[in-house]
Amino acid sequence: MFQNNCCQAQVDSSNADAFLQHLHLLKNSDLLEFKFLDVETVSRRVARMKKCKAPGVDNIETEHLMFAHPLLVVQLCVLFNTMMQCSVVPETFHAGIVVPVLKDKRGDVTDINNYRAVTLSSCISKLFEMCILELYGDMLSTLHLQFGFKKKLGTMHTLYALRSTVEYFVKNGSTVNVALLDISKAFDNVHHIKMFQKLLDLGLPPGIVELLAV
Repeated sequence: MFQNNCCQAQVDSSNADAFLQHLHLLKNSDLLEFKFLDVETVSRRVARMKKCKAPGVDNIETEHLMFAHPLLVVQLCVLFNTMMQCSVVPETFHAGIVVPVLKDKRGDVTDINNYRAVTLSSCISKLFEMCILELYGDMLSTLHLQFGFKKKLGTMHTLYALRSTVEYFVKNGSTVNVALLDISKAFDNVHHIKMFQKLLDLGLPPGIVELLAV
């Protein structure tokens, strides 16, 4: 089931091209009012960015945006609205610096599996992502039982939920069977067309989905 729904085993390029054409037609025929960013939203998101972060390939740091002339926010707002309207992004948004980070310092430093890759992306692309979430984040809600990849939630919350569930059934005289599924590198095997289709099903505008797809 996981492979049928998520794994991308040799996605046919013709299917991808057909889906992109379908997205383009949907965007052109979409009669719903398109949401545009305003300067206040972009300025608020700039203020919330994290400082002292390593720059991407463009060598632009977060502090450059925070302490620049206020006119820069206006220009970024115009740029972002144009990108959403035309479903295009700059080439630097597709580039990143991959840095290997050691997982276990006491482990084998020569084992490639003991490293995880961290990609340093452009801070302007991160700002654009934050602005997109400002507009459409309410459409991307997940189940309350999902703890991973959520703000203010993590492993401790997952362990607490598991332990509480097990203790409840054991206390009431039931047997508990636990099944664990290891989906290592799941993000590397996601079926992109199906993922984009799910975004459309959630109500995300076709223009935004096309922007993510290209």
